[in-house]
Amino acid sequence: MITTPSQANIPSILLTPPVPDVTTDPTLPGSTSALPPTADAPSQQPSAPPIPLPSQSAGDSRASANSPTDNPLEAIDLQALIATAGDPAALASLLHAKSRPVDFDMLPPLHTIQSAAGNKLQMDVVKMPAAIMQMAFNGIYIPLSMLTTAALDRIRSNDNLRYKKIPFGNGVGKQSLDDSFFPAEESLDTATFLQAYQNWLSVVDKLADAALAKGWHCHHARMLADTAFAQHLSAWRMLDRTLRAQFTDKPFLVDPNDPTYFAMFERARNSIPQRAISYSDARPPRSS
Repeated sequence: MITTPSQANIPSILLTPPVPDVTTDPTLPGSTSALPPTADAPSQQPSAPPIPLPSQSAGDSRASANSPTDNPLEAIDLQALIATAGDPAALASLLHAKSRPVDFDMLPPLHTIQSAAGNKLQMDVVKMPAAIMQMAFNGIYIPLSMLTTAALDRIRSNDNLRYKKIPFGNGVGKQSLDDSFFPAEESLDTATFLQAYQNWLSVVDKLADAALAKGWHCHHARMLADTAFAQHLSAWRMLDRTLRAQFTDKPFLVDPNDPTYFAMFERARNSIPQRAISYSDARPPRSS
């Protein structure tokens, strides 16, 4: 900024008032301000009061008062929770106060006889755990070792589990099961592999529509049609792992009659020392 000679002789304290603006000074023609300048604050233009954000609630505006009722460590009162009905902003403000522990003794019963009337005791729980479905819908690869009967029972009972943050995709920042606390897929024998694969098909049936899931059932039938499946388990396991990894990243239709499917099986077979097998040996018999 260039200082003129007339401004150089003026004390700096006199330069603090703002330069009159035609849009703000009511004494000048064309002013749009309806309020006259105040005498007690000549060095600062009157500013508009801050507009409260929609996410602010009455409890947030009083937080600076440090009153006993606004102590951040105070438990969330049930009546305050009920009072937020119909006001999503107030409810979000109340629930997102992480420093406020919930007083569970004040909450009403979570389950009632009416809500449990349709549920029956089951000999074997077949429903897939929510932690597994969360991985599937968030595009996280699920090792077959997490889908064995023993692993699913362990997940349902929360037995020695560990979770980790999801670093990518739609579930970024959320918690997911840590697959490093489960055995490696290569450790599964023939019976356990087939057992876990039935559970993988249950996941696919919920994750994809019937037309897309049919390809996985055809792939499963192709493996079972191999009369020497136990001897070829390593090759089938390598092929299947590649299919599931690619499907998790970018879903596609699995077609056992695709030439690429054939080439991938042959590559897996040739990479593992075993007796010579052919792809035709693994094909299911044609229906007459």
